[in-house]
Order: sequence, then C-alpha cells, then structure tokens
Amino acid sequence: YTGEKALIDKSLTVEDEKALGLQAYQEILSQERPVDPNSQVALQVREIARRLINKVDVVEAALAAEHGLQPQRISRDFEWDVNVIQSDQANAFCLPGGKMAVYTGLLPVAKNADAVAVVMGHEIAHALLRHGAQRMAQQKLVQMGQMAAGVAMGGMDPQQQQMIMGALGAGAQYGLVLPYGRNHETQADKVGLMLAAAACYDPRQAVPLW
Repeated sequence: YTGEKALIDKSLTVEDEKALGLQAYQEILSQERPVDPNSQVALQVREIARRLINKVDVVEAALAAEHGLQPQRISRDFEWDVNVIQSDQANAFCLPGGKMAVYTGLLPVAKNADAVAVVMGHEIAHALLRHGAQRMAQQKLVQMGQMAAGVAMGGMDPQQQQMIMGALGAGAQYGLVLPYGRNHETQADKVGLMLAAAACYDPRQAVPLW
C-alpha cells in the first residue's frame, strides 16, 4: 500500500494473523456487550463497513499502480464481521482477518456517518497494512515459531495474551494501551481517507472529527 518495505517475520503468515485476530475478537466479545445486531445502530454501522470493504480492492489497485507494484489482495481471504459494542469508549478497531467493532461511545463524537466511515476506514487500513504483524516483529512480543506451530492463545499465560492483544491493536480492553507508532497512524489515516472517499463518504469530515 505504501510502496515501502516493512519488517514482518516471514514465519508469521496472513493465516496466522487471522487466527490471532479471531481469538482476540472472540475474547473481547465474551467480555463486552454487543448490541442487538438488528438494532438501527448496528444496521447503520454494518452498512458503513460494507461500503468501505467493497472499495478495498479499488484503493489497493490505485495505490499499487502509483508505486509500480502489483496488489497483494490479502484481504480477499478476510472473513469480515462487525459488531457494535455498548460502551462509553469513543473507540473502534479492526483486527487482522477483518473482525471489527465500533463502540457506541464513538457515535456522539463522530456525529455523522461520514465521520464514522473515516474512523472505520482508518481501523480497516491498520489490518490491510499488517500493522499488527509489523509491531509484533518490532517488539518481539511472541515467539513466531510457537504461533506457526498453531499454539492457541488459550495455552499462553495472561501476560502473553495481553501482549498479543496490544500488538493487534485491541490492548486497551485489557488495561494495556499500546498505540500504533506515528508512522503507522499516518499510513492508516491516508489509506482510511481513500477508502472513505471511494465509498462516497465525505473525507473532509475527518477535520472536525480529529
């Protein structure tokens, strides 16, 4: 997406990332309170997610062409899902593999669908850019050989689980806040705005939002 090389342990495959993302997602949903999936807010958030996801290939192709690269299309194997979680947190996330959540506390801050799309596009971009995998490599939080061997998070001690959650961008739920680095946030901002614009949301709503 960026035309830059990134440090990712070669033993950590996209499938490994998806498995970790799913485990983290299930753990979060077991501890949080998702709203009724048929409620108006859940339907609205899912529609925003659908429109953004439908433009992933378009944005990736445009960026690849800009950098003289071939699109990798890793997101075509994502199993997208989105829940709305009842919480005062003004927060959202997208885990590797496409598992997403938007917290109800974000909605009064965002104020409109365009701003929600900006946030969700930003979070989706983190997953597309494999920022979680990059952070795992940078921080050496886990033994990649163990993950490649399919060790489930259930076999790890709580500290290891928290470290992985933090690397994937879901650490705030576990009292462990590990924000992405400024470079990763800037990349996610740019790709997220492209996704929002491609999906016919107004990217200018990012200005009052942020």
